[in-house]
Amino acid sequence: MSVDPEGFAAQVNYLAAIGRLIVPRAFAFVGRRILFVGHGPFHPEELGSLLPEEAEWYEHGDAPEGFAPGILILGRDGFEKGDVKDALQQAKGSPKVIPQEGFLDELLFGHDWWGGEVGSLEAMVNHHRGLQSARSIGALASAGITQPEPKKKTVVPAPNIGANRSSPGDVSRPVSPPPSSDFAWPSTEAEETKKPGSNDLDYQQETRLYQLGYRITGRTRSQRWRVLITNAIPELGLRTVANTIASHCRTRKRQKDGTKTYAHAIAEWEHDLARLEREIYRDARHPFPWPKSEP
Repeated sequence: MSVDPEGFAAQVNYLAAIGRLIVPRAFAFVGRRILFVGHGPFHPEELGSLLPEEAEWYEHGDAPEGFAPGILILGRDGFEKGDVKDALQQAKGSPKVIPQEGFLDELLFGHDWWGGEVGSLEAMVNHHRGLQSARSIGALASAGITQPEPKKKTVVPAPNIGANRSSPGDVSRPVSPPPSSDFAWPSTEAEETKKPGSNDLDYQQETRLYQLGYRITGRTRSQRWRVLITNAIPELGLRTVANTIASHCRTRKRQKDGTKTYAHAIAEWEHDLARLEREIYRDARHPFPWPKSEP
């Protein structure tokens, strides 16, 4: 069998580059006791296989008696009620508690969600069942994340029906705030105009989303996603973020030949909208319809 020397050399160089990137960070987990709780989006065995053989890790339920983890890595699903609490009780002191995404971010890129990158952890808590369980029992307090205060009910006067006639006993009564009505999720649909379109770059740059670092030019998909999760959604909320991105799509599609001229930008915006729907909107169960991107 013939071997392409150049292709083989390229593969070796690539493996060497990946090794220089990952190996030092992977060996930083050696000596740490790691416990995986739950599955999703990855299986614990898949993540454990990325660690050196010297790293000590177990999946919850398979750990030997007396195993006290220093790091808990939580999946989105695949665990029973009480599993997170049980795993925390096995630990000594205040273990590091991160989702699978945080583990990979630290292993591959050196971003510590329990330290300098705690904003990433905070942004994911409300959309991650395992992290919510950990927060509810105070396990994230060491990272500065505590259980939010419950909202207080608003006291408003009871409506005075029949104000023209005397009705003794009118009193104020506590009522819950009216439920927020469902709103139509912003659509990216737009009818094309026959007139030349204007450049909406100035509008994009004026948006808070742009100021927070979200843009198509000069950003990869992973970089944009990081801006959305760590900066935009915590500050603006999912609804405003999606409205802004959908508005960009509609503005471009409205322009003459805009669907073709700005095909790349529209595709990237709609990619981000689809990922927000898949990974944030559905998990959080927001009470509003998700926008459609097709005309």
